[in-house]
Amino acid sequence: MNQHRELFLAFSRLQQPYRKHLNERLEKINLSSAQWFVLYFISNEGPQTVSAIATHQHIERPTSTKVVQKLVESGYVEVTPGADKRVKHVSLTTEGKNICDDVEAYLSNYQQELAADFTQEEQALVTRFLKTVMNKL
Repeated sequence: MNQHRELFLAFSRLQQPYRKHLNERLEKINLSSAQWFVLYFISNEGPQTVSAIATHQHIERPTSTKVVQKLVESGYVEVTPGADKRVKHVSLTTEGKNICDDVEAYLSNYQQELAADFTQEEQALVTRFLKTVMNKL
């Protein structure tokens, strides 16, 4: 098998068990991975519009709206109107910040365990590769 095909196959096979583990962990706190990725995005990038969330997460706007609504219902985000009333800004609540801190701490430890057999240089190389491929999609 060609090296590039083997690499992409390995990456594809990695996604499902990783997402499954993540969902099992998040399920305990009534979150889905889709909701977590939105919380993480807002936590790191600040308040966002629903459209920006959809674009960043590579999902349709109606799907983004549903995810945000669930997060509002959970008390993790709040939605405020922008200057243009058609635009709504989504930001974390205090509870949302707290849940982000908890999940990030857990994931940091878990990911550190998974990556323990790789040097910093190897991790940086894989990260650079994945970001480059992502930018081409």
